[in-house]
Amino acid sequence: MPPALSYAQRFEDLYLDLCFGEQAGGFYIDIGAGHPIYDDASFSSYLKGWRGVCVEPNPKLAQLGRAVRPRDTMVEALVSAHAGASPFHLVDDFHGFSTMIEAHAKLAYSEFGKASQVLMRPVSTLKAICEHHAPPSFEFLKVDVEGAVAAVVHGGD
Repeated sequence: MPPALSYAQRFEDLYLDLCFGEQAGGFYIDIGAGHPIYDDASFSSYLKGWRGVCVEPNPKLAQLGRAVRPRDTMVEALVSAHAGASPFHLVDDFHGFSTMIEAHAKLAYSEFGKASQVLMRPVSTLKAICEHHAPPSFEFLKVDVEGAVAAVVHGGD
């Protein structure tokens, strides 16, 4: 048997394979989806025929996600405890450091020399995303939002 191939940053997809095995179908929610293939925890499931909701505030990555993963629903927004709008610090070159938290963006500049641009982005809640896009139950939720995990969870039900 060939070695397992991981698309995720820290082999999260391989751990999910241990949980779900060769389950033919399933549903996931991927908050802070990032690139639709590279460093992506849900892409392996997508390749197995699963589908889900990917939430990504970076306009270029959201566009790429829609093109590469047509079975998924792409929500181009931030996720937090309350709906509305918020500044999003889009870090140049290092999209993984992009954040709602200004201090984190400043740290990316001071430590790596990567500037950011501020975009106003819509904000949804985890509860609203589930109500509008997800079935009543689903297999997994991945949250990668650079310092705002607690706010995402507080916006759930």
